[in-house]
Amino acid sequence: MSIDPLLPPPAQALTSRIRTAVLCIGIGFLALLLRLWFLQILEGDRYFALSTTNRLRVRPIEAPRGFILDRHGEILVENRPTFDLYVTPEDVTSPAEVAAALAEILEVPKEEIEARLHEGRERPYQPLLLRKDLDERRMVAVEERKLDLPGVSLRVRPVRAYPSGGIAANLLGYVSEVNQAQLAREEYQDFRPGENLGQAGVEQRFDAFIRGLDGGEQVEVDARGRALRLVSRIEPRSGSNIYLTIDKRIQEAAEAAFAGKRGTVVVMNPTTGEILAMVSRPSYDPNLFAQRISGDEWQQIATDATHPLQNRAFQAQYPPGSIFKLMVAIAGLESGALTPETKFNCPGSFYLGNVKFDDWKKGGHGTLDLRGAIVNSCNVYFYQAGLKVGIEEMVRVSRAFGLGEPPGLGLGDEARGNLPNAQPRRRGQPGWSAGNTVITSIGQGLVVTSPMQLLVMVSAIANGGTIHRPWVVKKIAALSGEVLDEYEP
Repeated sequence: MSIDPLLPPPAQALTSRIRTAVLCIGIGFLALLLRLWFLQILEGDRYFALSTTNRLRVRPIEAPRGFILDRHGEILVENRPTFDLYVTPEDVTSPAEVAAALAEILEVPKEEIEARLHEGRERPYQPLLLRKDLDERRMVAVEERKLDLPGVSLRVRPVRAYPSGGIAANLLGYVSEVNQAQLAREEYQDFRPGENLGQAGVEQRFDAFIRGLDGGEQVEVDARGRALRLVSRIEPRSGSNIYLTIDKRIQEAAEAAFAGKRGTVVVMNPTTGEILAMVSRPSYDPNLFAQRISGDEWQQIATDATHPLQNRAFQAQYPPGSIFKLMVAIAGLESGALTPETKFNCPGSFYLGNVKFDDWKKGGHGTLDLRGAIVNSCNVYFYQAGLKVGIEEMVRVSRAFGLGEPPGLGLGDEARGNLPNAQPRRRGQPGWSAGNTVITSIGQGLVVTSPMQLLVMVSAIANGGTIHRPWVVKKIAALSGEVLDEYEP
């Protein structure tokens, strides 16, 4: 057997292989060092932030909302403790037994509880919300069977409470969870799903003051989400208290007097513009919203033909009727078209051409001066007075008394009302007629106002001619009693 002289000796072959292996290992170590450099130096801050985020969890603690009180410090809106039911799937030793027990307490199908427990298996150490706002009976039942319900716990949180139910509901407003449409808007970008906020009335207008500042707990968890230790806790800060101009005693008296009726009652101090009472009927119970109103309940309220969510005091508008005769009288006195001694006869009806306009009193009032016409609310007198004063002067004075413009209460959409425009219309359309003036003179036809506008108007007459913007909030105070803001006429 002969040896090929072209092959390297065994020692030379081994040396070559060692060099190749060392080169490969060197390249591998170099790649590993480059990767470590990239991760530690270039991407170190980012991965540190990610690891911290995965290691720490923040549990928000909802801040109690501030109270709403009347002018004397009587509570109109407060908070009450409520209990929410949670379950931690990992701690449930017997899912079937726990599901059966909870289904009995909550009066829901067992399969519904089992489905929720199954959903929680992806994050077994994360507490899973089963039911908000347990009533006292169910809360006691959970506590009594606590030993048989491993992994089940109750958490307390504040929820809005309206002790008097629907009293002043349309003024106070209500609180409910922020909805998806609101979350999509820029002004709600700081809210998280499930967070509560004021949705109407005072609760909405002053939500930034009432809401307070939520706290939270920072908890360290392991890779499976199990809580290891409490890292830090920030206590929630209660919201500010709102003191209204409302007098609870007057409010309750107005509510009682208006029971069973439809419309509105508003009481205002004519010398300051302070609203002392505001009733709007039909109304609603704001406690329904605080307790997470059901879809059926919301649908019933939203589709109610009587519009219980509308505040009729400043959002509804109607023909003012006979109270508008005061504008005709003032316009006549200012322009000189009328004097206190101006007299017209009222036989029970008035003819303009061949069109008959009746008085409210059959047989009429006879001959009256201006004062007598106001006292008796005589239609026929003001038919003739309106024609003498003219529509332009009536509209001018009405605007001076605040009609045709929102009253400026600042609690949501306010009706502007409408005052007639006597200017010539487009060609081919009928223009303003004397008949229109006659009808307007008794507060009918094209003139419409909100009850609040009429209250401002009458108050200006009562106080000697000063227009006061209506207002409902006297002051905003911190929980300590420090006055943060105070309002005046």
